[in-house]
Amino acid sequence: MPPKKIKDPEAKKPDDWDYNEKTENPDDK
Repeated sequence: MPPKKIKDPEAKKPDDWDYNEKTENPDDK
């Protein structure tokens, strides 16, 4: 599976984008 750091195509909304940027897949760390 591709890393979650890649923004989902469906997450083009400003809120989702900002959320993904702050999250940065904590499990990957």
